[in-house]
Amino acid sequence: MTELRNRIYEFTQEQHPITFLSRRFDKGRYPKLPFYCIDKVEPDYYALTQVCRQLRAEYTPIYAATTEVRVDEYDLGEYMGNKCPMLMRDRYGKVFGHLNVVFKDRNNHGTNILPFLRYCQNKENLWVRASRFGNVWYKSDWKNAQDHLHVLLDAARRPKVQKWLSSAVDAIFFSYHPTPQLQYNVKEEHTEDWMEPWDAPHNNGSPCPASQRWSEKTGITLDGVSKILCSVCQTWY
Repeated sequence: MTELRNRIYEFTQEQHPITFLSRRFDKGRYPKLPFYCIDKVEPDYYALTQVCRQLRAEYTPIYAATTEVRVDEYDLGEYMGNKCPMLMRDRYGKVFGHLNVVFKDRNNHGTNILPFLRYCQNKENLWVRASRFGNVWYKSDWKNAQDHLHVLLDAARRPKVQKWLSSAVDAIFFSYHPTPQLQYNVKEEHTEDWMEPWDAPHNNGSPCPASQRWSEKTGITLDGVSKILCSVCQTWY
């Protein structure tokens, strides 16, 4: 019977990523979904995790390992408010799975992603990645920002990043213009003298002192980053 169930599990894998649809996409607005390159996706096989204890124990790890859940950066607050649906939880409440946070080019300032990063800090079995929507950014610009986001989203495995986010930062915003940037709102008591405008050199082996200090303090390496702008209350990447 075990072999038969395992064979069934091979066929019960979601064929497409599952997209969390916020209240922005109510029934009257579904025609707008193609603009976002998503459909009204409902999980086909998630219900198998609810059949019985045995199936849940056997199938949940498989489902989590093979299913990607997508959520728009703009909807992270609502997603967490709904207790992060479509991610897997074991009987002890431990969260695991694959989550893709999609960043879109917008005219607004972006969303404070710090609450979500703090949610990720104790989720060692949750793998979170960042992707972009649209082609408005140069690939090199997005690649630098994406690498930086991946470090932040991997906070559960980076103690120094965790400490920096928990103690020194009030908010983190992703900015879109003129190029992708991350803005750190740093608590006043954690500002330092090196937080002033400076340039990080491209592709040479001698980072400036401020770049070195940043990496020592935060655990975030800035290789490939073209410019850092710091002020008393804000740090721009």
